[in-house]
Amino acid sequence: MNINFGPSVLTLPLEGVVALHDAKGARVECLQGAVWITEEGETRDVVLDEQSDATILHDGLTLLMALQPASVRVTEATQPDATLFDRIFAAPPNSQQSGRSEFAATMYR
Repeated sequence: MNINFGPSVLTLPLEGVVALHDAKGARVECLQGAVWITEEGETRDVVLDEQSDATILHDGLTLLMALQPASVRVTEATQPDATLFDRIFAAPPNSQQSGRSEFAATMYR
């Protein structure tokens, strides 16, 4: 997977997945392709296509999955408890590790 953090734009291959932890209030904008979003604590999932966006409604785990090769911009909430970088690379809840996990962004192909 190719990830570009140059202003928080992520490039995802088909079925590429990124996990966000405690991202309540963050905005996800699909710049190209299509992305499926599912959030812990939310009963409905969201599918974004080009030029559409959504706001993460809950803390906990949020998964973004590319339904086709996609580029997404993730923008932090205006008053975040932690930075977007920290939430992407945070150790998963109940992890045996302290601090950041080696590859906790949980990116798959």
